Amino acid sequence: MKTETSVVLQSSQPPNVLGQIAIALVGGSDAMRALRGVRSADAQKGKLQTPLPGMDCGIDRILSYLSCYSAPIIDKKEAENAFTQLVDDVKAGLPSASWQPITVVPTIDSVQSISYQDWQFGAQIDIELRVRPTMEAQHPYVIPVYGWTKI
Repeated sequence: MKTETSVVLQSSQPPNVLGQIAIALVGGSDAMRALRGVRSADAQKGKLQTPLPGMDCGIDRILSYLSCYSAPIIDKKEAENAFTQLVDDVKAGLPSASWQPITVVPTIDSVQSISYQDWQFGAQIDIELRVRPTMEAQHPYVIPVYGWTKI
C-alpha cells in the first residue's frame, strides 16, 4: 500500500531547492528573510514555497529556523528508504565542501539520524527518522528536517 510519502521515494529532490535552503542558512538572518514563503499572521513565520517534495515545511525568519515534516509512514522499510533518499538528496544539494557530517545526540524516538554543519558559518541541518508511538499496533514513522543558522 502506497502512502502520500511515496513521492519522496519516486524522485530525488532537485539539488537547487536544498542548495537554496543551505545557502540561506549559511547567509544568516538576512538570507533567511529572503527565502520565499507564504507568510502567516505573524509576518516573520510562514510556509516555505520551495518545500521538499512530500514534506510540510515552515520557516521562522526571526529565529532563522526551518522545519519540515513528512507525512506519517506506516511501513518501516518504506520509511527507511525515504530517509535514505532524503539524506542522499541533502548531500547532493549542499553547495560547498564546508558542509560536513557531524555527530549529535539522537532524540529518544530516533531510529536513524544524521546532521550536517557548515564549519565556516556554523549553520546546521538535522535529518531524523523517528517512530511515533501510538495506541495502535503499528507505529507510524515520520521524517523531520531541521535547519538553522549560527546562533
